[in-house]
Amino acid sequence: MDLQGSAADWAGPKRAEPFNFAICGRNVDPGQFKRCVESLAAQDGSDWGAVVVDDASTNGFSGYARILLADHRDRFTIVRNTTRKGLLYNTWNAITNYCRDPQTVIITLDADDDLIGAGVIERLRKEYDNGADATVGSMLRLDKEANYPAEFERPRWWTSNIRQHLRTFRKYPFDGIDVDDLKLDGEWIDIATDWAFMVLTISMGENPKHIPEPLY
Repeated sequence: MDLQGSAADWAGPKRAEPFNFAICGRNVDPGQFKRCVESLAAQDGSDWGAVVVDDASTNGFSGYARILLADHRDRFTIVRNTTRKGLLYNTWNAITNYCRDPQTVIITLDADDDLIGAGVIERLRKEYDNGADATVGSMLRLDKEANYPAEFERPRWWTSNIRQHLRTFRKYPFDGIDVDDLKLDGEWIDIATDWAFMVLTISMGENPKHIPEPLY
């Protein structure tokens, strides 16, 4: 049949909640993803949605995700790649083509990780209500002590720590990124992808904040 518009125009449903999670994974263990989803469902704030990207898993993750999320159909959009695209492309695609409100707060979450406690969204809301356009959190590691204060004045320095979880930002600074800056020699960056987009997002924004307590 004849169709008008691009593939992005037909991608959907488009999410417009005040808070949107970009959740990407490949061959994620079902138990880990279940834990991830449960940590979202436990949040005190209810004004959130999520885009879940399965990067061409070969372990049945896509089918399991569809079953697990059946009871939360209104909150989740599932994107299933037929070939591996890589984390950076998947993050860009989820935010650019599936979230439509420039003011939406984007929260990046790996499909095999989870949020700590029920107050994460409310903690983020406090920062954004006070004018933040991006936040860098502090993560809990079970293998070692992790204390990495964020340095926003020099985001391109490796020691700036702006790529650590929990990473959040409004959509409009991210939308200002030239997609070619996320590529090397025409190919999507596939190493340190979180650093690649966070350096640019923080640079595009005006009021990033560091959240010292672990939320992830």
